[in-house]
Amino acid sequence: MEPISIVLGVGACLVVQKLAENLRGGKMLDSSQEEARLLLEKARLEAQNLSAEAELKLREERLKMQVQLDEMIKEKQTELKKQEQLILQKENRLENKLEAVESRDKELTQKREELEALRHEVENLREKSRLELEKLSSMNQEDAKEVLLKRVEEDYRYEIEKKMKTVLDGVMEDAREKSVNIIAQTIQKVSVDYKSESLVTVVAIPSEETKGRIIGREGRNIRAFEQVTGIDVIIDDTPDVVVLSGFNAIKRVKATRTLERLIADGRIHPARIEEIYAEVDKDMEEECFKAGEDAALRAGVHRLNRQLLSELGKLKFRTSYGQNVLEHSIECSQIAGIMASEIGVNAKLAKRAALLHDIGKILDGDDTSHANLGAELARKCGEKPAVVNAIQAHHEEVPMEGPLAFLIAAADAISASRRGARFGQTEHYVERLASLEKIAMSFDGVLQAYAVQAGREVRVLVSPEKVDDSLGIRLSHQIVQRIEQELDYPGQIKVVVVRENRFIDYAF
Repeated sequence: MEPISIVLGVGACLVVQKLAENLRGGKMLDSSQEEARLLLEKARLEAQNLSAEAELKLREERLKMQVQLDEMIKEKQTELKKQEQLILQKENRLENKLEAVESRDKELTQKREELEALRHEVENLREKSRLELEKLSSMNQEDAKEVLLKRVEEDYRYEIEKKMKTVLDGVMEDAREKSVNIIAQTIQKVSVDYKSESLVTVVAIPSEETKGRIIGREGRNIRAFEQVTGIDVIIDDTPDVVVLSGFNAIKRVKATRTLERLIADGRIHPARIEEIYAEVDKDMEEECFKAGEDAALRAGVHRLNRQLLSELGKLKFRTSYGQNVLEHSIECSQIAGIMASEIGVNAKLAKRAALLHDIGKILDGDDTSHANLGAELARKCGEKPAVVNAIQAHHEEVPMEGPLAFLIAAADAISASRRGARFGQTEHYVERLASLEKIAMSFDGVLQAYAVQAGREVRVLVSPEKVDDSLGIRLSHQIVQRIEQELDYPGQIKVVVVRENRFIDYAF
């Protein structure tokens, strides 16, 4: 064993060392051998003792390890038994649940069969009762259904129409409040200097002699002036004035300025007329472009095409019923922008479309409306389709394709219809009042109709013998539809149908 080998090795070393010492010291060989033998014996005995001790310790370690291993095996066996018991319990529970599910499935199947049998029985009874009813009433199912529906309609027609009227009134009231709020805020925020303008076509002259110089020898000056400017010159007996006549507003302004410069210059002849007119035309182009830029800046519209700015500025010299068209366009732009912001529409596009909506009024076109002319110009200048449609549809000549078009039409109506914006409003109001009363009186059962509040409300008095409550509701809807189809008006018109019963008796 390993300890014995170590001891023997150590002993051998000692013997060899001792022999070497004896030899060096000159001792006797015999005594050295005896001593070596004794040492070897001693070493062997010590080695045997060490080997016995080592074997004993090894046995003890083996016993300890065996005991520990036995304990671990017992613990594992205990755990396995516990897990086995848990698994058995779970299996038992699952088996119980499976049995319960199977039992419930059987019950449901049985109930389903019972319900199916009852359903067939009910259908048979229903079919028998239907046949019996048809036999007793002498009517088939379709005829009976029609009679029942008519009876239900007659019984509940008033309630249905009353409910419908209540819902419509609620929606209209809510819409009216919101629209009034938006329009009120819009008008409050819009600040546009307004004055009703008309183009001046009467030119003052310093003396009567100037008339002769304007006419020229044999009328050559006046003919040259009319040919260059495209405007007719009217010289009559009115002292110290010359009248310029023409349909084109820009040409009329150019002719007016040309004549004023000629009178101030004093030299009036065909060549000078052409020279002065060319200067006025150049100045007018620059003035119109600057007016267009200023209008776009006031309206908050940016990056307009140069041609659009030039044509827009020309609206400064155009009026509609006494209302300056450029100022009207700026106001429409501000109104449309505010309303668009309130309802969540693109405010920039709304301002842009409203500013350009009347630009066609300055363009020349044969039998073409200003809305179509303006839309065509906007399309050529690269404006977006929504803007083009809003310009073209603001008088409803084409269908409106989005909320932007409706906003522009509303802004145009608000700006044009407000008090003081245009001349000739009184005649329009009187005509609209008469039309409203005429439409209301055209219905059967109407005794009298009154248009009040500048045509924003129509009160209709009906005969109680001819018109009952349900028919009154229907009559109000019919009058509203006729008004929407036949009249053009800003805002909304309220129709009130009044049915009055009077019970009279006499005491003698």
